[in-house]
Amino acid sequence: MLVVRQRQLKSDREIDNDSGATGKFARWRHNDNIILFVSDKLKKCQQVLSVRVKYKSKYSNIELPTQINKTDGYHRQCYSSFTALMAKYRDSSSETDYASNSTSLTLSPSTPVDISETVLRNVTQSSYSEVASSKDVAPSSNNQSISRHPDLDFNRETSSENAASNLDSQTTLEDVASSSTCDLSINETNVFNEIPDTNIEDIGKERQLKNVCFFCDKDRKQNKDIPHTSWHENRNIHKYIFNHIVSTVEEVLQKKNCVLLSSLCDTYNHYLEYEQKLDPQSDISLITNHYLEEKIQKHFKKSIKFISKQKKKIIIHKDCSLLENDFTRLEEDNLIDKVALTLRNAILKIEKSKLPLKIKTHDLITGECVILDKLNRFFKVLMG
Repeated sequence: MLVVRQRQLKSDREIDNDSGATGKFARWRHNDNIILFVSDKLKKCQQVLSVRVKYKSKYSNIELPTQINKTDGYHRQCYSSFTALMAKYRDSSSETDYASNSTSLTLSPSTPVDISETVLRNVTQSSYSEVASSKDVAPSSNNQSISRHPDLDFNRETSSENAASNLDSQTTLEDVASSSTCDLSINETNVFNEIPDTNIEDIGKERQLKNVCFFCDKDRKQNKDIPHTSWHENRNIHKYIFNHIVSTVEEVLQKKNCVLLSSLCDTYNHYLEYEQKLDPQSDISLITNHYLEEKIQKHFKKSIKFISKQKKKIIIHKDCSLLENDFTRLEEDNLIDKVALTLRNAILKIEKSKLPLKIKTHDLITGECVILDKLNRFFKVLMG
């Protein structure tokens, strides 16, 4: 099983596919920290990228940083997958050894050794031995403070060496004792000495920066600039209208009511016609009851059920039953909805004319449009 798993992982790395260049990077769960680029790693990635671009292989559309900074980095798995090339690609490149992943350095025999630390340690150790051998030195307050200090215990060799590493070759223990009245210990002093001279504003800017992986970061995918076509426009329109239908069905289910499928389909097509009026060049086609039924069933799954009555389908809650009065009410509601949608379409098709800048009484009486006969008739019947 282990051998099969290793072969599978190896084959996953070496498969080259032109589609989905960053899909494999996005599927990983990156819980590990992001490693910032260094010169040798960035150079290796650039060489691997040139090979991938040459052969139009997978991950050839990755955009690497041009220089090293404090934000751009990589995950270990992303780096391993990107730099893993097939054998035929590795053989074709003689400039880079892609099988080598080691970045450790070894000292050569000719490397010069800094002996300042050794000389300093010898000098300070001799100073300690001279003071320790002297038995006639009278105890003082300074010496007592030294003996009580945890970081200056003469009985511990490591503590004396750490303290001596911060001293000058000519510094005596008396000078150390006089400086021991400070609240900071030698170890704390070492920490402060290691802090570089950095501007506080720069530190605040660095804290605001976010490290990103150049291989799997969503903002760096090349498919972020997909051209927006008419197909995308139609998809967004259908998505918006269907969300409105879903809200209507959810309200019906909460109240344990029912609704006609044909009424929802008429509402859906009404919004489609309105969108087509706004953009006459758009290729928008109306939907059928069967198409809307499948979409609603797929969205709500088993929380609803469809009941057929008099060749009409009714959407109802799964735990409810349809009564005779419910069907009569649904037909009346459907008739009201059709009248409202008809008047709405007629109103939206009215041509408007802007009023002049200098408005007169006649302009106010005429208005910007002519009232339709359908609308006048509706209000006459409504008002009696």
